[in-house]
Amino acid sequence: MTSTQPDAHAVVDELSQIPTAGRGLVRLGLLGVESEAGGRERFERMITAIVREIHPTARAVRANPGDWGIDTFVGELSSRTNAVWQSKYFINGVGNAQRADIRKSFASVLKAAEANDFAVKSWTLALPVDLDGPETKWWDGWRKKTQRERGVVIDLWPAATVEGLLLKPDLAGVRQQFFGIAPGEALVERMVADPEDWSAFDEALFIRQLHEAGISEDLAARRAFFNAEVMTRDVQEREVRSELDALSSVRADLHQMWHTRFEAERAACDESTASLPGLYPQVMSAVESHHQANPSRALRDTLVHRSGLVHHLVEAGHAGWVRDYHRIAEEHR
Repeated sequence: MTSTQPDAHAVVDELSQIPTAGRGLVRLGLLGVESEAGGRERFERMITAIVREIHPTARAVRANPGDWGIDTFVGELSSRTNAVWQSKYFINGVGNAQRADIRKSFASVLKAAEANDFAVKSWTLALPVDLDGPETKWWDGWRKKTQRERGVVIDLWPAATVEGLLLKPDLAGVRQQFFGIAPGEALVERMVADPEDWSAFDEALFIRQLHEAGISEDLAARRAFFNAEVMTRDVQEREVRSELDALSSVRADLHQMWHTRFEAERAACDESTASLPGLYPQVMSAVESHHQANPSRALRDTLVHRSGLVHHLVEAGHAGWVRDYHRIAEEHR
């Protein structure tokens, strides 16, 4: 008698061919496999991640209860002009209800700008679908009319644009973050960028602590602090539990590394001497070894980011480079 049950190996092979968000395949619909709400949240975070790779100082706006028509922006929500991105997870197209939602979001950002004394230079709508003929006709008409009336540059990132950005080599890290690593592909680390204003850290505690230890070459420390700040903000705003846990664990490891070497150096040096000349190089050498031996798949951080997290500990007053670092921190505050 012939069995009507399918061959187990054939079933497994068939299932393995189904696209999933864990095999590096870029399909925006996969973001909402578990739920539409989950897809919406992941799409918003993904757009923010893309913008951040292009503009490292970009920030997200949490809805509490509204987001002012802003999901991501570059600039300052004060007196400066801003580039704004609004993400809409309209996976089934842009009908009348969705069009009303788009108009409402655009009106919200202009209302917020007027009420809070900031300007909007550009507004970009990101969608997980491409527009069909009627939708394209509506969008082109609304965009042209609204740009003329409001003086704001309006742009659209449909699915083709978003997927095209994700496939760029420079954004491979974002693609891996949301769609997994393709077979045979290596993990891509985060981008390292220079701060726009190096002098912004002139009065920072971590810079003063370096100078107190006799370390005047602080350019690398400023870069590291800036990149760790960008990474930390990204992880906190995205609220992905695995990333938050990884960040917390790395911070704890770094603090312990500093503490062990601080106590050893303090015991080895004369108590009358405030400086601990071997502390900084010992800690940073240990950080480099730690990063090489323990790369974080969740954080995708570089040595620069991890070194910057040490400077964050110093900035928070939890560490320092001289014996009486506590006094310096108190004076600084």
